[in-house]
Amino acid sequence: MLLVAPGFDDATVELAVPLSRLLYLSTFFLGISSVFGGILQSFKRFTLYSIAPLLYNIGIIGGTLVAGYSSDNVMWVAWGVVLGALLHLMLQMVGAVHSGWRPRWGMAFKDADVRAMFGLMGPRVLGLAITQINLIVMTAIASVLSIGSVSIFHFANNIQYVPVGVIGVAFAIAVFPHLSDAANDNNQKVMARSVSQTTRSILFLIIPITVVMLLLRTQIVRVVLGAGVFGWNETIIAATMLGYFALSLFAQSLTPLYVRVFFANKNTVIPTLIALLTAFVNVAFALWWTPKFGVTGIAMAFSLSACVQCVLLWIALRVYVASLDELRLLRMLVTSVGAALVAGLMIQAVKELYGTFIPLRTFLAVVGQIFVAGGAGMTAYLVTAWAFKSEEYEWFVAAIRRKLFCKYAAVESGDEALDMTV
Repeated sequence: MLLVAPGFDDATVELAVPLSRLLYLSTFFLGISSVFGGILQSFKRFTLYSIAPLLYNIGIIGGTLVAGYSSDNVMWVAWGVVLGALLHLMLQMVGAVHSGWRPRWGMAFKDADVRAMFGLMGPRVLGLAITQINLIVMTAIASVLSIGSVSIFHFANNIQYVPVGVIGVAFAIAVFPHLSDAANDNNQKVMARSVSQTTRSILFLIIPITVVMLLLRTQIVRVVLGAGVFGWNETIIAATMLGYFALSLFAQSLTPLYVRVFFANKNTVIPTLIALLTAFVNVAFALWWTPKFGVTGIAMAFSLSACVQCVLLWIALRVYVASLDELRLLRMLVTSVGAALVAGLMIQAVKELYGTFIPLRTFLAVVGQIFVAGGAGMTAYLVTAWAFKSEEYEWFVAAIRRKLFCKYAAVESGDEALDMTV
């Protein structure tokens, strides 16, 4: 614990050690659950895969509620995490069995596919380890800063990761089976089209969310975290960090997709090497910037390294994909950025107008400002995209129609429209 968080005092370490031991159980359950999650993805059963994290959060919420009635409240929260991880595992295991998977006991090390799996697994395990070590180093750096820096860093990071998980990771998981099929068939045209369409779909959704998060970051932090001992000073620091995190939302959302292109082509080495390089960039700039900017420097370094990783992956992708339709992507960026500027002006105007007429002294008043200003901005974004005849807007509307009316709404764009709600 002293290695992970050297800035913790003795009392904090004494509390953190038993918590860490207990939380290792959740790591064990989630590790096994990830195997069943992979099985569900291979069967294209994305609904159960998406529900599993909800059960995980339900367990955490349950533990938190019980903690409110117990003197040993922190340990109950940890038990809630363990319960949520167990529910996560049970749901995916039942789903895998229901899909037709059956366990077969044996030592198939001579099987060619098994040997290939172990060959691919090594770099992938190293890549995941790099990600976790990077997070540990960031936590260690935050722990030697002002009191509360670790909590502020993790709170801001958790908030900014929501759109990354909901959009970037979700799209990457959904398109991965199609990428694998294209790679197995050695069909570069299909792979290029899938990567291009998914990239544009992710950016179409993440760009306006970035604008919302930048302009309403203080309100978002205040609503999510502004209670108890989390005071106004902590809110300002977390909001500043959230703003820097938001600058790299596009890169964080595209990285899971680009990494899976390499996985589909049975290459886990290149993403691992790039992850290692960007981890060094992250740590180096965090050590450079935190003495000047405090804990905010961690968010700045994180966003810089995320952008570097995304750019390097994009460059490396050209080995497998001859063309990513860059001209079409550029046209989409011009349209979406223009629409985002209109949305930003709308958000700022409505935010100021709302604050003029409604005092922001209560929780509901701040929530109302987020929904009214954010809703006005998103509406302005979609209307502007429609006026620009954005192809991605048509995909988005078609996907909504399919989900709401259970019909296939064709988009005559010359390409298969990607379901933007997977």
